Amino acid sequence: MRTIQVENGTYDLLDLVAKVRGESHSDVIWRLLKGEIKAHLPQATAASSTSRSNTLKDGADTTPTPLQQFLKTSAFLVRANVVQRFLGILCWLYKQNRSDFAKVKGLRGTNRLYFAESDRDLEASGSSVNPKRVPDSPYWVVTNSPTQGKKDLLSKVMRVLGYSSADIHTAVEALD
Repeated sequence: MRTIQVENGTYDLLDLVAKVRGESHSDVIWRLLKGEIKAHLPQATAASSTSRSNTLKDGADTTPTPLQQFLKTSAFLVRANVVQRFLGILCWLYKQNRSDFAKVKGLRGTNRLYFAESDRDLEASGSSVNPKRVPDSPYWVVTNSPTQGKKDLLSKVMRVLGYSSADIHTAVEALD
């Protein structure tokens, strides 16, 4: 086992995330680095080894998107489970797309609504939907689906709101 030095603030945040998620410090670092590698390995291998800029060899910008920046904040990282992370991303999406967010009400299953402006409307559309309010918004969302179902719904929401495939992939992976 090796020792690394980190600034006090970094350690405090690592410690907080570890406690909230019930993981060791090493597990938190592993999970975050694994996510970074999955999200950026193709870019990292294409990046110039001598360049210190945020640009790939072909000139593509690697500056983190606003979504990627949000997913690295302590406000997101402390969310302990899939439902909390799902609601956190939906909240962020609502704040970024207030005027267009109503479009997600059109997303539905065969008989079930996925979004509504009241928990009663969701409960009336299916059994055991476990409606939760999207924080800081007037919308409610069903949360009883398995993790893959939440990933699929998040993907659909982001497509409706016009997000790039890369941002959709990043958000979906953040649910794990």
